[in-house]
Amino acid sequence: MDSWRNTCIFPGMMNRRTVLGAAAGISAIPLTATAAQAASSRVYSAQQFGVEPDAARDQSTALQDAIDKAAKNGGYLILPPGTYVARNLKISTPFCLQGMPGLTRLIFLGNGQLLQAGAAKDITLSGIVFDGAKQAISGDTNALVTLDGISNLTIEQCDFRGSSANALALRGCA
Repeated sequence: MDSWRNTCIFPGMMNRRTVLGAAAGISAIPLTATAAQAASSRVYSAQQFGVEPDAARDQSTALQDAIDKAAKNGGYLILPPGTYVARNLKISTPFCLQGMPGLTRLIFLGNGQLLQAGAAKDITLSGIVFDGAKQAISGDTNALVTLDGISNLTIEQCDFRGSSANALALRGCA
């Protein structure tokens, strides 16, 4: 557990300069397997995968692609400050999704859930506003964010708002 937490570049504290500096440094690295392996921090910016802050359109596909690729290559994804409209995102293990507290917002588009993870380990959600936008939620947990069977779960500096049902469902998490 401690070894995973030590891989996070912002354990418990982050500021705009750190995020922007990391994102700028990361964007200079080509996204090849060799370059990704060479990056000792294994940190990716969602923008590297075509995710655009403050775009008014559905970014579910681009966000899921960013999540999947970051998880496959080390599991640390930064969402720069901005608003991201999405639905039915799934995360795997190990994975750290990092935003800027109060400035990074995932807004639910409706039809399903915003985010879910199941039977995973070493999941960290940090600095993100999960906004349900009062959209109808469907699924067996009736929650905006569902985390089921996660060992070594950390949720820090996150805000849950605007959910039409439960904002967060935790089952069998530690």
